[in-house]
Amino acid sequence: MDVNLLFKNTFNRSIDEPGIAAFLQQITKEHPYFSLAHFFLLKHTDSKNRDYPAIAAATALHLQYPFLLHAQLHKN
Repeated sequence: MDVNLLFKNTFNRSIDEPGIAAFLQQITKEHPYFSLAHFFLLKHTDSKNRDYPAIAAATALHLQYPFLLHAQLHKN
C-alpha cells in the first residue's frame, strides 16, 4: 500500500499539508501507543532536528522489527 494513501485513510489528511508535524506530535501525546502515528512523525522529522533521536527511540519501542523500520524510512 502506498504510504500517502495509508496516511490519508488513517488520519483523513494529506501528509503534505502544512502543520502536519504538530498534528502528529499532538496525536502521539494523546495516544502514546499509536505506533503508526509514531512512525509517520519519525518519517516526517528531519534527521538534523534536535528531537530526532528521542522520536526515533520512541518509534523503535513501538515497532517490533527494527530492520523493517529502517527499510521503510529509507524507501524511495
